[in-house]
Amino acid sequence: MARFFCQLLCLFFLSGTLLAQEQHKTASPIYQHTDEKGRVVYSNKPASDFEENIALPEITKENLDERIEDIKKATPLNCENHGGVSCSLGEDQDGSVICLDGFREAEEKFIVLCTNAKLKIVSLYLKNEEGKVIELDERANFVQQVKTTNTVALLVSIYNATGVEARDVEVKIRERRIEYLQASGLMNIKSYEVQDYLFPVSGLLKIAKLKNITRGMIHLSCRNCR
Repeated sequence: MARFFCQLLCLFFLSGTLLAQEQHKTASPIYQHTDEKGRVVYSNKPASDFEENIALPEITKENLDERIEDIKKATPLNCENHGGVSCSLGEDQDGSVICLDGFREAEEKFIVLCTNAKLKIVSLYLKNEEGKVIELDERANFVQQVKTTNTVALLVSIYNATGVEARDVEVKIRERRIEYLQASGLMNIKSYEVQDYLFPVSGLLKIAKLKNITRGMIHLSCRNCR
């Protein structure tokens, strides 16, 4: 009896498996048509007797690890993980840059990275009478912040993101192409260094309709900037 039930269960399982496979093979067809608004509609029921079913593309799963490796191989070698570009070492024999740690396999061109400088604003600070600095809230009212912190100057920290010295640097408050005030500071910024530039608050408060100061209002330039 036990053997009979075992055979019966095996037959039931096998029948279920075959039925599932058959249902997969005979899955409902998919139909495509365009409605009155010009939209493409997919359905398992035809919109008319003349509509034919379509074959859907096979769903495949991409190997992410292989994809990441392909991207890495396609990315040109650079000095990002080698301390940055050393323009002072000159160009390599093939016209590429040499990295600060001596790495010579970078593919970036010396004439591109070591001719022009690129400046970036790192942060904006308010400096009070005691010399203490706090970070500027670009969304808050500038005049109010000046009064509550006894601010005497606005400090703008500028970073030279290239391997070439930025020469004749100018930092100005500028809005809608109107230059209001120029900050004081060093004329040059060495490669990969940060320098602070100072706007006196007395000058800023004279600017009409000045409610807040944002990075977008600060214009950076230099003689060899790109």
